[in-house]
Amino acid sequence: VSFVVGDVSGHGISSALLMGLIHGAMSNPPWGASEDPDRAALRLNELLLVKSSGERFASLFWCSYDPASRVIRYLNAGHLPALWLRRETNGTWHPVRLAEGGPVLGLLSAAAFKTTSVSASEGDLLVLFSDGITEAPNRHGEQFGDDRLIAIVKETADLPARTVSKAILGAVRAFAGDGPTLDDQTLLVVRLWRA
Repeated sequence: VSFVVGDVSGHGISSALLMGLIHGAMSNPPWGASEDPDRAALRLNELLLVKSSGERFASLFWCSYDPASRVIRYLNAGHLPALWLRRETNGTWHPVRLAEGGPVLGLLSAAAFKTTSVSASEGDLLVLFSDGITEAPNRHGEQFGDDRLIAIVKETADLPARTVSKAILGAVRAFAGDGPTLDDQTLLVVRLWRA
């Protein structure tokens, strides 16, 4: 099973069209199905360079999980590192940032990308998010930040994924107050399972 979160620079119709192009390029065939993600990222980078002429770029976090082997494969193309929470032998949750991969897509013609694999366990938690979560400002201009996000995820890591997601979004809303959101807030929380 694959999970993807991406973010295109800018706002409006041109950014939405570029995200649609990325979605199509990743879906047919699905990344990781018939081609190594490293090579697929190179092709997508070249496509974006041609289509956007270097004016727009995108960050992207892609990962796949095989419940039979319990292996996570991921490629982070300039996106905020996803969080992988694994339980230590003493019962505490240890957050690991999944940062390996390469630069943003559509900006550098000489970009190189690398897919990384990690061995997970049943019950581990994956948290993928956009910068609209961690950069949400309060009325003093302070950002929500990674530390608050990690603290909430660690506090709720034993709960169902939907509850973890609601706790994160609730904390971001409480922190930011009633003001308008300045950026999209995308969040995906996945509890890993065994085949």
